Amino acid sequence: MATIEQIREAIKYTLVMKQSHTRELEDALVAEMAKVLFGRDEQLQHPAIVGYKSIARANVPVAWRSDVIQTVGDKEQDVYRWLALVKSWVGKGWNKMNVEGMLEAYRAGGIQRRNGKAQELTDVERRSKYTGGEFADFIEH
Repeated sequence: MATIEQIREAIKYTLVMKQSHTRELEDALVAEMAKVLFGRDEQLQHPAIVGYKSIARANVPVAWRSDVIQTVGDKEQDVYRWLALVKSWVGKGWNKMNVEGMLEAYRAGGIQRRNGKAQELTDVERRSKYTGGEFADFIEH
């Protein structure tokens, strides 16, 4: 049976021959081949991936798994920081599949505020936005 490195080399050769090689594509193909050959993607065992699945109730998309692992790393404190960010992101009702956005926020040190306000509306702002003005006129008609 082929090893992951042999599979990686075969994929790399094929992609170079077709002149469409990118590291992300190579990683995604290797992960899929490993899953088929060995029954499971070994990246699914990384604590950042396991924690994401536990919090978001979804798997990190295959194409983003290596990015999450490389960005978060293996240090326990970094994994906890990542999981706190995922929990906050999901708790705000934001798209749990927006792993790119989560990684950007992680690299920036957390979910950033804009103009001194959180990016989401406060309860007061939400209430006034949806109970008055043009929206209320639209609903009434």
